[in-house]
Amino acid sequence: MLKRIFLPNLLFLLLVQSHCLSQEFRVDTSFTAEQLVRQVLVDPQSSGALSFSHIEHVGAISSIGHFAYTGIGGDLPGRGLLLGTGNVKEAEGPNIRNNSCIHYRMGDSLLQKEANGKTYDASILAFDFISFTDSISFAFVFASEEYMEYVDKGVSDVFGFYCRKKGERHWKNLAVLPNSAIPVTVDLINRGKNSDYYMDNASFKRLFKQASKVSPLLIERAQLLQFDGFTKGIATGVKLEPFVPYEFHIAIADVGDARYDSWVMLVGGSFKSPGNVGAPTREQIKAFLHPFEKVLVDSSSVDKLEISTVLHFDYNSSTLKEESYPFLERLSKILKFSNYKMQILGYADSRGDEAYNLNLSEERAKEVMRFLLEKGVRKKKMTAKGMGEDALEENFQSARKVVFQLEYPDKNQPNNSL
Repeated sequence: MLKRIFLPNLLFLLLVQSHCLSQEFRVDTSFTAEQLVRQVLVDPQSSGALSFSHIEHVGAISSIGHFAYTGIGGDLPGRGLLLGTGNVKEAEGPNIRNNSCIHYRMGDSLLQKEANGKTYDASILAFDFISFTDSISFAFVFASEEYMEYVDKGVSDVFGFYCRKKGERHWKNLAVLPNSAIPVTVDLINRGKNSDYYMDNASFKRLFKQASKVSPLLIERAQLLQFDGFTKGIATGVKLEPFVPYEFHIAIADVGDARYDSWVMLVGGSFKSPGNVGAPTREQIKAFLHPFEKVLVDSSSVDKLEISTVLHFDYNSSTLKEESYPFLERLSKILKFSNYKMQILGYADSRGDEAYNLNLSEERAKEVMRFLLEKGVRKKKMTAKGMGEDALEENFQSARKVVFQLEYPDKNQPNNSL
């Protein structure tokens, strides 16, 4: 009798050892929110098409981290950003207990609209961003200890990925099931509802009792992952206005009580800007250049959009001063991610010989062009020309200016510039 019990259990332990020896799921909480967004969440190939600012995490320090997964099952992403209602490191397996880390933190007002009860222990990642194409996309996996015992028990933990144009009042939740408005909660995605998006993770104890029938994949999940169930990867995104600032508010929270943790895995490299580029409007360009003083955007011409600003050169010099770099770096985004072509017109003040000033103004225009080339703008999109003296400008520093003329693209031109 002892043999009949012992041998299946020994077989189970051998299976665990052989199948999970090189696989792991590890969480690292040493990353800052800034590092997690810029180095983990964002697709490196899209990083130039996105601009981030004001990145912050609100919640317990241990409720955010980086995860890495090397399992053979392919059920989870290989790496990414992890948010949790408890300690994110406790998402690591084996699945032998019900995790219930309570941080005694507040809930989240936006998630409250999706939840069926009061929210607790929210972990929130927020940032501002600008996309230089007309859409963004991302992917995630939601997981919870609430599965399956606490489905429809008033404790349906919830995740939301909210977006709005900066300055607007209303948020849009992007974390919904494809082609629907169904939010991501324990009660709405499980074995009984929207089951096509759900996967169980059996407890180690349960698998131990069924040792003779256990598959390597089930063993791996139980060994590496603490949570009792999780969604399949869900990909989503949104259309938006390029060159316009937006806000993101990404949050997960316990619902009904602060017990039994949930997590969301934001897939590493999945935050992308895969959309089209076109010709940003005068209003979009003005908003994008708004941080810089003394920038004039003139659209009175039927075929050109003119941007005029003072750049910083010393007297009798064509060398750009560092004060001009931030403006030109921002201008480079307009050229790289639009169908505009641009003429760069350089000017000099009225002191000195007229012929000399013409040459100096051209050198200044060419210097600006060299800077933009170094920032990745294609040479075929720019021309540089010296205009000589700006005799109407009485202030000598203001006369050392550069005017940028953006040519409206042909409507029949293909909608990309890369």
